[in-house]
Amino acid sequence: MANLGEVGTLSGMRLPPGFAITSAATQRFFHHNKLYPAINHIFQQMDIANLENLYTKSANIREMIRNCQLPSELEALLYQQFDALATTRPNLLVAVRSSALGEDLGQASLAGLYHTELQIDRAHLIEAYKAVLASKYSPPAISYHLAKGYRHEETEMCVGCLAMIDAVCSGICYSRSIGGGVDTLDIFFAGGSAKGIVDDTRSTHPFLLERTPPHRLVQRALLQEPQGELLTDAQTVALAAMAMDLENLINPAAPEFQAANCRTMHDIARFCHERSVIEMFDFGARYHFDRGVAKRMLDSMPLEWWVINLDDGYNPDFALERPEIAITDIVSNPMLALWEGMHAVAWEPPPRPAGHHGLFSAAIGDAHRS
Repeated sequence: MANLGEVGTLSGMRLPPGFAITSAATQRFFHHNKLYPAINHIFQQMDIANLENLYTKSANIREMIRNCQLPSELEALLYQQFDALATTRPNLLVAVRSSALGEDLGQASLAGLYHTELQIDRAHLIEAYKAVLASKYSPPAISYHLAKGYRHEETEMCVGCLAMIDAVCSGICYSRSIGGGVDTLDIFFAGGSAKGIVDDTRSTHPFLLERTPPHRLVQRALLQEPQGELLTDAQTVALAAMAMDLENLINPAAPEFQAANCRTMHDIARFCHERSVIEMFDFGARYHFDRGVAKRMLDSMPLEWWVINLDDGYNPDFALERPEIAITDIVSNPMLALWEGMHAVAWEPPPRPAGHHGLFSAAIGDAHRS
């Protein structure tokens, strides 16, 4: 959903209106129903090598999530957001889709593993929301998480609700071709909804275009459509140009994705966020650390911090077998400067939510934009 928000900043890009339900709402729902310890208990009994056991335990977790009640204030806010979206859209139907942390990283992609609910009306909004949250625990998703070394608490689910569109034509564009060469991109499209295209149950028109302007059409294979021509050559070229703009915007591997190209505070925040997430997930792959090397930081701050010594950052007299460490045991000047800055302003625990205007008013981000 963050990527969709980024798309909305580009001139000429149009998005269906909607709203996002953040990971804070998911955490509140899980804590309210004590789901984390319940899920961990099932995980401890799971034999991932036994497919029957995996599918049974997965079904148990998903059913448990779907059967839980949302906190009343969260449920009220979801209906409030839906109703606000429906004020100018009679008979509103929405798509309820996943947006989890780490879902679209370069080295890991959970795309297709999570669930999307389409054509959802107000009466089925809560049910659809819980179904999307539960999809994080499908057998393929569980297997993929474990293979990548992700703990399920680390990939919190956000959910996006977007107004459904009565589409004449839908499709998928790959800014790097999946089989046509490094200098080309793919566009696959068909008439009507994109559902059959995403799950590969419908035939599509494949177009191959050059990645560089003027995006020359290299190859196309048109199927006969009752609606007649769905996309003109000019429209496919315009889509190719949009795809390249998007790649430069949201792809951290793009040459243009550099600190020097940041122009606004939003650009800086986006750059820091992407780099931090990449570092977080790549760290274990680049370095090998023995079990127990991370030390819990002892501090009065109402947050939990863990420290890993990369090279000569600890006091030489510090006993490495200790599971905890104090700031006085650290001699790394950058770490000491960072810690001093983090304590420059007194930290306080987050305020308790007060009715509909507390935590969830901040947890649900309104994105009513065309």
